Amino acid sequence: EDVVKVVKQDFAGNAFTGAIKSDPLGVRHFSSKSSTYNWPQEAIYEGPFVGSTIVGSGKFTWPDGSVYEGQLNNGKRHGKGIFIAGDSVTKYEGQWFQGKRH
Repeated sequence: EDVVKVVKQDFAGNAFTGAIKSDPLGVRHFSSKSSTYNWPQEAIYEGPFVGSTIVGSGKFTWPDGSVYEGQLNNGKRHGKGIFIAGDSVTKYEGQWFQGKRH
């Protein structure tokens, strides 16, 4: 049976809060519907991880105040989402494909 632990853990200076799941072979993965991953001075991600991959609906926040909220696949904006730049004026709402406006 899989073992799930909710942890707060440091990975090379990056902070993860969420569940780490061990598979039957003992390999550990980020696997949580509600997680936070913080890359200091780069970005904060809030949302799900599946098999240590950012997938589903989540939110990225950057130090300049820019925010993306919407669908993600393999850590990239993919599907419906909204990006608001740190100036709160520049905005794109719509479809994204592999990280780019579509």
